[in-house]
Amino acid sequence: EKIYARELGRLSLSLGAAAKLRRPGDRLVLMLHYPPTNPRLEPSGFTDLIERSGADALVFGHLHGERRAPALVGDVPAYLVAADALSFRPKLILAA
Repeated sequence: EKIYARELGRLSLSLGAAAKLRRPGDRLVLMLHYPPTNPRLEPSGFTDLIERSGADALVFGHLHGERRAPALVGDVPAYLVAADALSFRPKLILAA
């Protein structure tokens, strides 16, 4: 629980810093090491923050072998980008 709370705090601080730097027209891609849900794809404190973040996309990795991952977090498109999950091929996240 302590680590979970610490990581939620870090994400909240990062999102706050990004909001201060963001200019009109900027897009925000949120990157996490782990997926924001558990294997049952249940909401979490992370999904709550992501939904409120205004992010244009979420990318995360870490899932190796396991392929069950959220495709959306609220309205934010979510992408599993672990290299082995993508057969080591790049993934287009946002078009120009």
